[in-house]
Amino acid sequence: LDTQLLGEEIGLAEADLAFEGTGVALVGTLTSRGGRADVWIDGRKHALVAEAYVGPNLHDEDLWRVFDLAPGRHLLRLVMRDDADPLSTGRRVAVQRAVIYASAETPGVVARP
Repeated sequence: LDTQLLGEEIGLAEADLAFEGTGVALVGTLTSRGGRADVWIDGRKHALVAEAYVGPNLHDEDLWRVFDLAPGRHLLRLVMRDDADPLSTGRRVAVQRAVIYASAETPGVVARP
């Protein structure tokens, strides 16, 4: 998965990731310019929002994660939101990699942007 940038200064509003497994964590750069994205798994909007804002002098890379999915192939879709943390100076989401989780029954893990 190459870095996917979404946000107002980028012009990209959505990104998709097909994967096979039982869970996924999105890792990226959280900054003071971070925005938010809704996350859809297999056509259903997830309650947890991907949040790319982090305050000054802090470091975090955990944008979003889900576990306990049924084993198999899934489609994740990120859709930029119009809002951000009130302290954010932008609306940018940068996904650098996805960590795919698999159960013992899953023969292999495949990730495609």
